[in-house]
Amino acid sequence: MWMPSVAPRVSFVVPAYNLARFLPAALDSALASDWPADRLEVVVVDDGSTDETPAVLASYGTRIRAVRQANAGLVAAVDRGLAEATGDFIAILDADDETPRDRVRIQAEFLMAHPAVGLVHGDMEVIDAAGTVTAPSFFAQQGHAPAGGRILGSLLGGNTVSGGAAMFRAALLPCVAPIDPSAAYPDWWLAANIAAVAEIAVLPGIFNRYRFHGANMGLGAGPERLDTILAAEIPWRRWMLRHLVGDDTVTTEHLLAAFRSWEHSLLRATAGAGGGARPLAPVDAAAQHRARLGADHGAALLRADDPHGAVRALLAALGDDPWDGAARFDLEVAFRAAAERPAREVASAPPVSVLPARRAVTLAWAGALAAEPDALRAYAARTGDGDDATLLVLTRGDADLHALVDLVGALGLDRPGAADLLAQPEPATLPARRLLAARAGAVLGPAPADWPALPGAHDRRMAA
Repeated sequence: MWMPSVAPRVSFVVPAYNLARFLPAALDSALASDWPADRLEVVVVDDGSTDETPAVLASYGTRIRAVRQANAGLVAAVDRGLAEATGDFIAILDADDETPRDRVRIQAEFLMAHPAVGLVHGDMEVIDAAGTVTAPSFFAQQGHAPAGGRILGSLLGGNTVSGGAAMFRAALLPCVAPIDPSAAYPDWWLAANIAAVAEIAVLPGIFNRYRFHGANMGLGAGPERLDTILAAEIPWRRWMLRHLVGDDTVTTEHLLAAFRSWEHSLLRATAGAGGGARPLAPVDAAAQHRARLGADHGAALLRADDPHGAVRALLAALGDDPWDGAARFDLEVAFRAAAERPAREVASAPPVSVLPARRAVTLAWAGALAAEPDALRAYAARTGDGDDATLLVLTRGDADLHALVDLVGALGLDRPGAADLLAQPEPATLPARRLLAARAGAVLGPAPADWPALPGAHDRRMAA
């Protein structure tokens, strides 16, 4: 990942809606951070507040940057803030919370020292409306013991990362922004998408003062709102099933836990809504078609005695169409078969965020190059090993890799001085594909239809 040569610029993104009574404490705490003032940015998104929020923001003058939009909700406000932020590292601070003075320094220095980590977070203390500490440790209060590393699998079942206590690299913005409308909460969205491309670290200490005042949107919401909250999570859980289950760090045990959590949420939400389950997860014709293809593929993997692969395919299909009863039955069979057979050991692909590529990156697909070898020959004729350029060739399985090796040998590109080629299994998650799309400056040959737009825009924060 790109690392700044001076103290990195840190951006606080502060979504604010009708919280004028708490907003000054939040802003004052951010501005008092133990970090050079000229390397600190506070971006406040006023999400159409109808209280005194505009006047509060105006009183800070140029010490902050405030933008106002029509009320669109917390997710949209954070999304706007991410688009406005210019820092190398980004931290989220809710308008009713406060940030500890040493948070920025500790988290920024950790990210600078650990380039494989994309997001760092830690514990919070809980305060009341008056700022009095009511729980010195949110982790202890909730019985949380969040793990670090490549934790995407555990995040599929539930979130363990509070956005208010987290900081992440702006270099990873392509995989998290814009935020999909299905996202239930910004922090879960950020954590899951970043976990698909990088490590997440947990540090000891307090990194947010979470204010519980009875009208909180997320943490601390009472049981009377649980059914409503679970119903709001359904589109997001479907999105995760469709786009995140293919990561090779996600185990079948993770997927079973995620599926049971999804079923529980759907059952509770259905009971609370009282109008049947189908309106909670509508399915259009395109999703139904994708689901049918995915379910057929899952069934074929079952017949081929690959229950672990079948689990992934069937879960993705149910993300498209939760009401496919045959796919649900096949999934239960796949889970039982997988429990009786250990998964095959596979080498985990390196996180996209730490690929050892040169500055000019061109993407290609092994299958397309095998079909059109002249494209690779032409690229090699104009690019040598001395150029600051890498051709990143993505493979879909061993057959692709073997065909690529044969092609490289046939064209003499395995000799010293030839163009720099790097073969890598194609990322199985949408965030990883989005990050690579943004990282690439060009594409050699056609891109698969299921990829984001290519090539992506790139700036200094996305450089390797």
